[in-house]
Amino acid sequence: MITTWFNASEAVAFGEEIADEVEKLFPADERQSKPRNARKEQNKLGALLIRVKAFSSRTPLNIYKKAKFLNTVKWKLRDAGHDEQFVNDVVALLTTSLNA
Repeated sequence: MITTWFNASEAVAFGEEIADEVEKLFPADERQSKPRNARKEQNKLGALLIRVKAFSSRTPLNIYKKAKFLNTVKWKLRDAGHDEQFVNDVVALLTTSLNA
């Protein structure tokens, strides 16, 4: 029982998948040179947020698994070269989707 509580491998794998999708949608080098279009960025993230909500509804996530998921996304995006504000914004959006 306790081992399943700490088994976050599925959450980590999904976090890597989501971080890869965010990186495809918003490459770090491209974000610096292009002007931002907030409406377009919101539309692109909409599908990702729906996927996160679906994942959290079909896979029971305790606080440890949620933290592992969000931490995986955060560090993968930071390692890809995204600035701190962008990473924090993405993690905040994903956090609200996990809690919904």
